[in-house]
Amino acid sequence: MGDLYTQMKMFPDAIDTWQRYIKLTNGAAAGYNNLGFTYEMARDPKNAEAAYKRGIARDPRDQACRTNYGLMLARQGRIAEATEQFSAVLKPAEVHYNLGSVFEQQGKPDLARAEYHKALILDPTLHDAKERLAALK
Repeated sequence: MGDLYTQMKMFPDAIDTWQRYIKLTNGAAAGYNNLGFTYEMARDPKNAEAAYKRGIARDPRDQACRTNYGLMLARQGRIAEATEQFSAVLKPAEVHYNLGSVFEQQGKPDLARAEYHKALILDPTLHDAKERLAALK
């Protein structure tokens, strides 16, 4: 239900649903990840960051929570902090791929190219990075 409410931009209902989920699951990191994403979609980065941090505190290895938090940080231009979050759960090539994706979404093709190139140096088999880099040329 929380996902559906978020997709429908019914953010108060989504937030309530995720908070109930977190309570029922004794603070599952997945719930905090989803709550953080919902807050982010509702344009409430302060509460989004707090939710992601609570999820990471519950499970420091939760890949979804750290990755989504890292993406949010990167979109805010907080690249060093984003890299730190990504690096905790992703391979180095995936870190650069995710940064490249954010730069591409932000209309910064030169930065995106540089990150995709770094990703491919670290992992020449990273198919998605190859495709995105080729599309940017």
